[in-house]
Amino acid sequence: MGQQPRGNGLGGNSKAAKPSMYGGDMGSDVDAWIFQVLQYAHLTGIREEDRAKWAATYLSGKAATWWRGLVMQQPDTDIDAITWDQFASGLVSMFKPVNAKKIARDKLAVLRQTHSVAKYNYDIGQLFLEIGDIHDTEKLDRYIRGLKDKVRMEVELAEPTTLAQAMAKAQRVDGITYHSRMMQNVEHTSSNTYHSSTNDSTPMDLGMVHDHDRDAPESDTLNAIGNRNYRQSSRGMGNNSNRGGLRRFSRLQQLSQEDFRYCQQNGLCLRCKEPGHLARNCSKPVKPLNNRAH
Repeated sequence: MGQQPRGNGLGGNSKAAKPSMYGGDMGSDVDAWIFQVLQYAHLTGIREEDRAKWAATYLSGKAATWWRGLVMQQPDTDIDAITWDQFASGLVSMFKPVNAKKIARDKLAVLRQTHSVAKYNYDIGQLFLEIGDIHDTEKLDRYIRGLKDKVRMEVELAEPTTLAQAMAKAQRVDGITYHSRMMQNVEHTSSNTYHSSTNDSTPMDLGMVHDHDRDAPESDTLNAIGNRNYRQSSRGMGNNSNRGGLRRFSRLQQLSQEDFRYCQQNGLCLRCKEPGHLARNCSKPVKPLNNRAH
């Protein structure tokens, strides 16, 4: 009887993920696919003498055509005669570019961090894998040189001795910087909102509670609630109109937030400042608060 497959070592009913299909398309990483396949074979206990024909079931397109040619080259088309080493080396020589290392080194020479550290770490890590025979000290040097100036300064001050240490430090610095920038934006937005919403001198529009002003032409519609930009232009209110098509209105048509709160708390009409009805139902002219009348 043949050798029984070994357990996958994952415990319980867990199963290893099956390898993806490989078609030999341009840009695909044949080395990464072979590693994935070999790892699955180890975990599931596939015998070494069966690995080539088993792995071939995950080939498609150009790669499947290559495999068919390899089988046809064997005496009596004996598929069992193909070893794993023949399969792996043949696949690499067929689908990995001859100058792959040079291409990767060219990319590494010009690689710089332009976005997050996480993306930079991924990109440079991929190039290191493609190059293969690059010394650890060169990896560390190339990595640090490609970082953004502020991040590079922090990493160099930490004096990392390994690539992993440098990557971890750079990612931490980038994370802290991002968090700090976000907090500043939140504080800035909150500060602006506070000043614009709590200033008691901000005029409010009676048009919010009444559609037309009987003391002015219908075409001279009341403005929306004033904002910070409005306060600057409201000094010349009689002659100027606000940006965005806002129209001018008289001083009697203004209602500060302080007056608005007072009317709300005491149940007064926002137009005539008398109790018992709402401004939208009021036909009386606009009046100031009684306690402010001269």
